Formats: sequence, structure tokens, C-alpha cells
Amino acid sequence: MSIRTRLTIFYTALLALILLLFSAGVYGAVSYIIRGQVDDNLKRASDTLINSLLITASGRDVVVPQLNVIGLVVDTEGNIINRSNNLDKAVTKPFAGVDFAKLNAEPADQLQETYYTNAIHNGMNMRVLTRPIVGEKQPRRVFFYLQIASPLEEVQLAERGLLLALLWGTGIGILISAIGGAFMAWRALRPVDKITQTAREILSTDNLDQRVPITSKPNDEVGRLAHAFNDMLERLSKLFYVQQRLVADVSHELRTPLTVLRGNVDLLRAMGCADMESLDAMTRETDRMTRMVGNILLLSQADSGVLPMQMQVLELAPLIQDVERSATVLAGERVRIASNICTDALVKGDHDRLKQVFLNLVENAIKHTPSGGCVSIDCNSDDPKQVRIAVSDTGIGIPEADLPHVFERFYRVDKSRSREHGGAGLGLSIALSIVQTHGGHMSVRSKMNEGTTFEVHLPAFQPSLTAV
Repeated sequence: MSIRTRLTIFYTALLALILLLFSAGVYGAVSYIIRGQVDDNLKRASDTLINSLLITASGRDVVVPQLNVIGLVVDTEGNIINRSNNLDKAVTKPFAGVDFAKLNAEPADQLQETYYTNAIHNGMNMRVLTRPIVGEKQPRRVFFYLQIASPLEEVQLAERGLLLALLWGTGIGILISAIGGAFMAWRALRPVDKITQTAREILSTDNLDQRVPITSKPNDEVGRLAHAFNDMLERLSKLFYVQQRLVADVSHELRTPLTVLRGNVDLLRAMGCADMESLDAMTRETDRMTRMVGNILLLSQADSGVLPMQMQVLELAPLIQDVERSATVLAGERVRIASNICTDALVKGDHDRLKQVFLNLVENAIKHTPSGGCVSIDCNSDDPKQVRIAVSDTGIGIPEADLPHVFERFYRVDKSRSREHGGAGLGLSIALSIVQTHGGHMSVRSKMNEGTTFEVHLPAFQPSLTAV
């Protein structure tokens, strides 16, 4: 059963229940009011009748005037001693529903003023009022009982008419609610049908560039669902593109060392002896593939959130100094290394991973800085909440169009550079993943022929807050 059908049934059943309860309440209230009016009329008629009665010791001289009700005077034994002129002479017993023997057994002072019962007279339903007539002298006793009755035919007709009207109204209301509920459910779920149709089209055509048309208001549930679906498609499209490019780049990267290895193996086989130059080339390509596979594994672990980290409180000064020493060895006499290191910077992180980040930045800076240039490492903790580490060079710079892509995997700013001499384009991606795992972020700014600066921002460790 579809959601649309379930919603229609639910709304219709709910409204039907409400209408039925409302109708039952209206019917009960109106019936109670009408029957209460009948009882009030009987009470007023009995008051009028009592005021006109001539009470004697025997009660046989009571005169029952002509009223719009049927009247009886009954003695304490339950025998009719007088009646109104509109009562059939064939009636020889009081109206049913009253136990006179039980009433006679009660003390006169404890009897109620009125007793209401229902009876059937000549096939008609009657409302009967029975009133004991009690003397004033002590000891008080019941002289006789007055019974007056009013037919309920008009009341029953009114009740049947009201019931019929309520049933028709409830039925029509349920029908209208079913039609309206079906229309509202169809209209409310129509955007969901479009989302489903779009998803099926994407599945059949593999076109992740297709988007769901947003026809509803952006702030309602369906509008937010459509926006979320489109955002998901946008991210899936990017991830699919990145995956395609990753597969293509990895295939291309691995093909070069494999080709070199295959060529050297064929050469050794043809020569029939081991050639040191070929063996060295094979070793270099094997190491290159090992590093590439290790880097890809590292990125995969970072993506899945399982990158192993040995988190501890670190002083950045010794770590940066260690990186500076390694950079001096890498630069040799070609590039000058300068540093400005704060001595009180503390972070919580993995020593080896952070050193990997800074070494990668310094190595890239040295590689792209011409002879006589300078690479500087600056560390400061002016902001109490974060530590800033900047690696700057005086190299050729990065074109403005390439800046948004430098942290993408397998992206190279210098497209003409040989893959054999250049890296695989994974270093900055790995560095960014490590920094993000530490809760920090990276940024880059550059100007052509003036140099480039990479900045790493890490959360500062605050011992006082940690102690609390």
C-alpha cells in the first residue's frame, strides 16, 4: 500500500472518528435537552393540576381538569380513582414503571417529590410523572398519587430527524474528506514522485549531473528534501569524478614504473647477466611504487577515519628545529633556510605525522625555489586558541587559477613536468588530511615570480582548560 493511500485512509478515518464523536455528542445533548423540556412541562402541568385539586380524605372528589397531558389519580393501593377526560375508559391500571407497594413502604417524609418513568400506552411511548400527594398534618401520610403522562412521539420524531441529518452530514463529510485527503496527499507527495523519477533516470542513464526540479517552497519538508537530494547528487558527482580521475591517475602513475621494470627485466634476460644500472633503475621504480601505494593507503585511511595517530602533547619548537635541520641538508648550498620559532607553542598531535606535513611543505618549497633563494619557517602562537606555522619561499609562485586545486590528489601545477622526475601529486593531499585529523586547516597564498606561502593552523593546547 502506497504512502498516499495510507495517508488518505488515515486522514479519512481520523475525520470520520471526529465527526462520529461530534455527531454522537450533538445527538446526546439535543436529546437530553428535549427530554428535559418534556420533564419540565410535566412538572409545570403537575403543579397546575395540584393547585386545582380538591383534596378530601378519600380523594374520590378530586377533579382532574382538561390539560395537554393525560392524568390519573391513583390511591395508595394502586387503583385508579379519577382520570382526565382524554384518557381511554378502558385503562384500568396506572401507568407502568411505578411500584406503589414499595413507595407505600417508605415513610412519607422520605418520598421524593417526583418520579419519572417511561411507559407504553396504546402503542405509544409515554413519559410519566408520578407525584405522591402528602398531607400536612402529623403524622404525615400519602393520600393518593398523581400520574400525568405526555406522549414522546414528537420527541422521537425530532430525534430521528436529527439522527438522520447527522448521519447524512457525517457520511457526506467523510466522502468529502476522503476526496480532499486523496488530493492533498497527491499534491504533497508529487515532489517526492519527481525525486523518485529523477533517481530512476539517474540510475538508468548514469547521469549524475541531473538534478531534481524544486517546485515547492524551499523551507518546507519536501523542499528541504529536494535540496538535500540535489546536494547529495552534487557531492556524489564530485566523488565520482574524483574516483574516475584517481583511477586514471593511479593507472598512469603505476604504468610508468611497471614499464621501466618490464624493460629492465627483458634487458637482463637478453643479456643473460645482471646489469647494475638496470638493477638500480628497477630498485628506484620499485621504491617509487611502494611510496605511491603507501601514500594511497594513507589517504584511504584518512578518508575512512581510521588513520592511526599517536596523540600526545607536543612542543612545536623541537619539532620545527628538527625539520629545519633536515631542510638544511636537502637545500645544501643552493637555497638558504631561515626560521622564526616560538618556544611556548603547544599542540596535541602525532609527532611523526606533523613532521611529515612540515617536511613535505619544506621539500616542495626547496624544490620550487631557484638557486640563491630562501625558504623560511615561521611559527607563532599570538592567538591563544591556535598555533600558526607558515612555510614560505621565494620561488616561481603558483598561478591563481591553480591555487584552488593544489590540495587535490594527483594535481600538478607544472603539467609539463615529467612524472619520472616529479612526485605523484599526493603530498599536499596527505598533508591536508593529517592536519584536518588534528582538527586544524591549511591555506595557501602565492604571487607569480615572488613566492608562495603555505600556512598550517593547529588548535593550541591549553593546560589550564584541560585541568579543569
